[in-house]
Formats: sequence, C-alpha cells, structure tokens
Amino acid sequence: MKRELFNEIFDREIAPFVQEMLNCEPFIEKRDLNTCKRDIFNEYSKLRVAYKRQVHNTDIEILDRHKVASCMCGAFLTVPIFHKGHLLEAVKQHGEPVEAFFYYANELIAFYAANKFLSFYMLREVDEIRGIDEQDRRLRKEHIIECFPLMPPASKGTHGTWSGILFNLSQIRNEERIGVRHYDLYAYATIFFMLETYFNQMEEQNLK
Repeated sequence: MKRELFNEIFDREIAPFVQEMLNCEPFIEKRDLNTCKRDIFNEYSKLRVAYKRQVHNTDIEILDRHKVASCMCGAFLTVPIFHKGHLLEAVKQHGEPVEAFFYYANELIAFYAANKFLSFYMLREVDEIRGIDEQDRRLRKEHIIECFPLMPPASKGTHGTWSGILFNLSQIRNEERIGVRHYDLYAYATIFFMLETYFNQMEEQNLK
C-alpha cells in the first residue's frame, strides 16, 4: 500500500472514528494525528518488509490483504493514538464509570483500522467481479461497508469475541507480559483471513 492511499483511508475512515471515540469518552486524549499517521505508515512499512523477507525471503513479493491487515494492526499498536493517563487517573481517584472498551482504546483503533484497510481490498475485489448486475455489486459493497467485520459468537464467557481480541491485543502491548515486539504477524494474518471467510459465509447464507 502506497503512502497516498494509506493517507486517504486514514483521513476518511480512521480519523472520524478517533473523533467519535473522543466524543464518547472525555477522559481519553489523542496525540497529534498527523504525527501518528506518519509514524504508523513508517512502522507499517517496516513490518511489511520484515514479513516479506521472513515468509518469501525477499522484499519484492506482494503481501496478500490479510497480511497487510496484520502489519497495519501491528503498526497501530506500536504507535498508539490515545493517551489514557487522565482516564486511568479518573477511575483511580474518583471511580468515574468508564465503558470497558475505552480501557482498550488503542487496541480498538488498531483492530478497527486493520479491518478498514482489509475492507478496502474486499471492496476492490467486488469491483472486479464479472457477471453480476450493478445493483448486486452496489448491495455487496454497501454490506461490506456497513457490516464488516462480523464477529463469530463466543461459545463461552460473557464478554464476547470483540472483548476477547482487544484484551489479547492489550497483553501484546504489555511489556511485562509479551511486549509489542512479539506481536505475531502470522497469527493475526490468519485471524483476519478467518474474519473475511466468516463474513463471506454469512453473506452467502443471507443470499439464499
């Protein structure tokens, strides 16, 4: 992914979601988004090259979209967008009620962003499908924009799949546990592949 396309998707999809989170939770603060955007793309580029060399033994091979999404998730984890100091202090000092998701604000942005970048490639693939009418093409694209990703139900526990993934990502950021340097590009590429597969399966069932 070129920097120009990255910037376009960041400005159109990620920045508004960042603002939406800020509007919902006053105790989190964002860093300068232009600086974050620059640093995230640079980190993504490093992860992309490392992935190519480790998997293909070259930095020329093109990564598929699930690997791109995994690299993007890792880049957003490495370059956090939010400061959470005031939020944690408010909880500690005053017992301010906070939605659980906001404890994982940076992990949520990382996972959200990775899926938005993945959905861009899914939309482009729909544009390339032959033999369908334009209304069907439009409906498929609208469904991706509005509904992807669909999270499979958690078989046990009360927190759901979203919370489980965000908690796991938060442990990656915890240097005392795993540390972001040990973010597993391969495992998360598989997770993004499985999310797209599940989404497509649910879509096919709805079309029947």
